[in-house]
Amino acid sequence: MDKKGTITEVNQRFSDFYCYSENDIIGRSVFDICGGGYPLEYYENVFKKCVADEYWHGESINKINGGRELWLNTTIVPLLNLENKIESFIVIQSDISDIKQTELALNQLHLITSDVEKPLNEKIQDILILGKKIFNLPLALISEIQEQEYRVIYCHTPNQEIAPGDQFE
Repeated sequence: MDKKGTITEVNQRFSDFYCYSENDIIGRSVFDICGGGYPLEYYENVFKKCVADEYWHGESINKINGGRELWLNTTIVPLLNLENKIESFIVIQSDISDIKQTELALNQLHLITSDVEKPLNEKIQDILILGKKIFNLPLALISEIQEQEYRVIYCHTPNQEIAPGDQFE
């Protein structure tokens, strides 16, 4: 990208990752393509730090074509010309969405399990709801099987089709 944040060149991996064709993205502002979730001051600070420290490294949320948000580990490095003036920037990114999703889930799990005021039954229900959300499942349950009988102990279903105590053979 150039000094103003206009995308001047992309590789195929970038196009595939952001779900844009090269023709759709060249000449557009990186802030329009990748941003939207941060105020302009955030980007200004990133570029000031990049210029002052000769690079910027951090984590950010970017939107790909279609609106899906991804967490990215990003490094931005200014490219200098022969006069030591910034000619453009190179941006290197890697998708860390799975790591961030795991961190979020672990933090939520910690909040649930560390609440000493909450009864165990409520904690189990909250853990089921969290697991259902994380794994995008239609229902979540904990059960036991004894001999030929399957008994639901805890559950979370959309319309309470299954309830604790329900038995199946």
